[in-house]
Amino acid sequence: MILFDHKEKVLKFLICINLLLLVLLVLKNFFYKKSINNEYNQVITSLIKSEGEATNINVEYPRFNDNDKVNKIITDLIYNYVKEFKSEIGNKSLIISYNTYYIKDFVNITFYIQNSLSNIKYKNIIIDLKNNKLSYISSIYNKEYLKSEISKEVYYKYPNEIYNIIRNENINNFTYVLSDEYIEVYFNNIDFDNINYIPYIIIDLKDNVL
Repeated sequence: MILFDHKEKVLKFLICINLLLLVLLVLKNFFYKKSINNEYNQVITSLIKSEGEATNINVEYPRFNDNDKVNKIITDLIYNYVKEFKSEIGNKSLIISYNTYYIKDFVNITFYIQNSLSNIKYKNIIIDLKNNKLSYISSIYNKEYLKSEISKEVYYKYPNEIYNIIRNENINNFTYVLSDEYIEVYFNNIDFDNINYIPYIIIDLKDNVL
């Protein structure tokens, strides 16, 4: 009986130790994630603004504190886009805002575009914040599975001529709007010739594990 009581105490002690270790592990992961997010979330908004008789430009874009490599990637993209827009002749308007979505060690920057010269409404870039370099959707999600999901959604939504074009494209060239619940995929890198809209699909992450 005494031996049994001793074993029971030892068992309870081990259970308590395991629970304590589990709590410590959870707390460690929580504070680690919090510190990472705080580090990555140090973002300021920069502005390119120009108003004239024929041109209106109001462009917002993010800049990461103390990260010159990442900032150069973003500013090069924005300034090249604005430069190309300015080169077009005629009355024109360009308004861009942005949103950032963090996943793992990456940030997806989605630009929301109102361009009077184009029907493209979204652009995105993915930044590897761990290595401070440009990255791609295949670094975040499984490439083959994502390709399969895109093909499936396009197959059921659009005619065969659109499906056949999209399924042969590199998925890293598409535009992605990411969230916790879904992935929006816009095929605005493709010239479809005979259509005047941008095909897109939505992958529901509640029903998929990527």
